[in-house]
Amino acid sequence: MKRSDALQRLHEWFGSSGWRPLPFQHAMWRHYLAGGSGLLHTPTGSGKTLAMFGGPLLQAMLDPPPAPRRASAVRPLQVLWVTPLRALASDTARALQAPID
Repeated sequence: MKRSDALQRLHEWFGSSGWRPLPFQHAMWRHYLAGGSGLLHTPTGSGKTLAMFGGPLLQAMLDPPPAPRRASAVRPLQVLWVTPLRALASDTARALQAPID
């Protein structure tokens, strides 16, 4: 899949949810796809979850990870998400399932 096609699919998902990606989200996706790392600090409700996970979603569409050779195979770490609340972790997992599906 081409980068433009992957980005179009992510834009379509945003549109189906009644949203559009914000400039800082695009910047984070480009940074991630360029191999960068970093820390995003922005207010609650501003779209940081999709800013941080959009890059790995795009990468998975561009270069799907190979199937593990065995059940115990571990894929390399792509995102480290730290949250102080178990409920927030559940909400984040639920929110990310939609674009993955």
